[in-house]
Amino acid sequence: MPAPSLLSALLLLPLVAAPSAPADPVFAVSLLPAQVQFEIGGQAQPFVGVVLVSASPELAHYFVGLPPLLADALVIAYGVGDANGYLVTLPDVVFPAGVLWHAQGVTIDERGIRASNTASFVLDKTGVDR
Repeated sequence: MPAPSLLSALLLLPLVAAPSAPADPVFAVSLLPAQVQFEIGGQAQPFVGVVLVSASPELAHYFVGLPPLLADALVIAYGVGDANGYLVTLPDVVFPAGVLWHAQGVTIDERGIRASNTASFVLDKTGVDR
């Protein structure tokens, strides 16, 4: 009887020993008085955090191995994050009012490049969302 259980254990070993796929970064956009705050978190430390912003919600696969990223995006911030995440706050005048903006967080670390889901926001002329 030990042979079947040993065989089962050997068959399951690659599944148990395989490293789990890293999770996508957690990304949030917060509209504050006269400011827009972007936060990337949920990653191993340290990591490089990148914030992309685009007027288009379209995602593009630029090449194999890179996650889908916002098409026609601008890099508006980058820096080193840690267990507390990567946080950047910009004045709301950077983003013209009345435009639907799409933002995405990207992390780069020893496990590779990962991208978050996109978040959208609109500023009115007082700097708050509609």
